[in-house]
Amino acid sequence: MLDKAGNRARRQLRRVHNRRVCLHGRHRTMVDIRLMMHVAPPSPTSQPSKATANSNKPLPYRSANHSPSPPPPPYSPRPTASATTSSDLVPLYEDIIASDAQTIQTQQATLAAQQDIIRAQAQMIQKLRHVLEEQDRTMEEVDQSTRAERCRRGIGDMRSRSA
Repeated sequence: MLDKAGNRARRQLRRVHNRRVCLHGRHRTMVDIRLMMHVAPPSPTSQPSKATANSNKPLPYRSANHSPSPPPPPYSPRPTASATTSSDLVPLYEDIIASDAQTIQTQQATLAAQQDIIRAQAQMIQKLRHVLEEQDRTMEEVDQSTRAERCRRGIGDMRSRSA
C-alpha cells in the first residue's frame, strides 16, 4: 500500500510536468523543487539510522530517472556568417572611440555648468550674509536707542514725582 501511494504521487508529478508549458525555461526548476518536496514513504524493510532515528521527518524523495538540468553554457559571442576581420573591426573601434569622446565632452560641459552654478550660489550666500549682518547691526542700534529712551523716560518720571 505504501508503494502504491508513492507511485501515485510520482505519476501525478509526471502529469503536472507533461501539462506544464515552458515559461522562460523555469518549468524544470519548479519540477525539481516539487520532486524534492515529495516525501518517499518509509520502506517497511529499512532500518532507521542513528541520525534519522530521533527525527520524525521523512527524507525527501528524488526519482532515480530524473537528473537536474545542467547549468546554461557561459555566454561567448559567436562570429556571424561573414567572418569579421581586423579591417572590419577598425571602423567599429573608431566609432566607439568617437562616441566615448563625445560623452566626455558632454560630461565636461555639464561639469563646467555645475561649477558656474556653484560660484553663483556662493556669491548669493555672501550677499545674504552681508544683508544679515546689516540687519543685526540695525537691530542692535534700535535696541540701544529703545533702552536709552526708556532710561530718559524713567529719569523724567522720577523728577516729576519728586517735585
